[in-house]
Amino acid sequence: MFDRVRGFGQPLGRRKSGNSFLMAPIKLSPSDFAFLWEECKRCFWRKAVLQESRPFSPMPKIFTAIDLQMKALFAHRDVRDIVPNAPSMRIHAQDGWVESNPVATGRHERTCFVRGIYDCVVATESGYGIVDYKTSHVRIEHVPLYQRQLGAYAYALEHPAPRAAALSPIVTVGLIVYEPHRMEPTSQGASLGGALEWVPMRYDEGEFLAFLARVLDVVSGPEPASAPGGAYCAYRGRAAEPASGS
Repeated sequence: MFDRVRGFGQPLGRRKSGNSFLMAPIKLSPSDFAFLWEECKRCFWRKAVLQESRPFSPMPKIFTAIDLQMKALFAHRDVRDIVPNAPSMRIHAQDGWVESNPVATGRHERTCFVRGIYDCVVATESGYGIVDYKTSHVRIEHVPLYQRQLGAYAYALEHPAPRAAALSPIVTVGLIVYEPHRMEPTSQGASLGGALEWVPMRYDEGEFLAFLARVLDVVSGPEPASAPGGAYCAYRGRAAEPASGS
């Protein structure tokens, strides 16, 4: 059984309440629920518990430019007018922060909450939706990973922290995928061309909370072992070794 614990929001550590100390909730980033969680539980644990992130990999400028153009393209139109297989929906907000109320599973003293930035919130006839933009083919095996990420945004909007963004009900989640595959000459140079596709996903609050319980099991416990073949953990280990000859 889950409890939504109100009145928290402190950084990692302990929060004083009367004469006792309560463990402050752990902040979890929705974007980490996809590949970081799958790749290495140790790296996930160190980011959530110690706030130690892997080195940042810069995004190539072309992807940033395409992302900005996609957001401008959809800003004032029905998505279905541009992406034929998408449901009818209009952009409600883009690049917004969400933060959920802390969640407890009852198995641990510690609670957690999710906080992050979504790509896009859409409005439909029956509610709202969460949309993420992708500039590459989406592999079928990656769909459940993105589904968890979008589910985190949806949960946070339906169960927001005080003064955080709130929207309900969330009735759809999915990806708008653009995969450029041709370049055409124009009077000013050249332009990229490619298909736009709607990849629908499913949001089930019970499933997301069950996943969050597994996450809380990991971050509430001791530091896990590195994943087999984990490149960053191996690098961290070598960097911690004393220099030869010292």
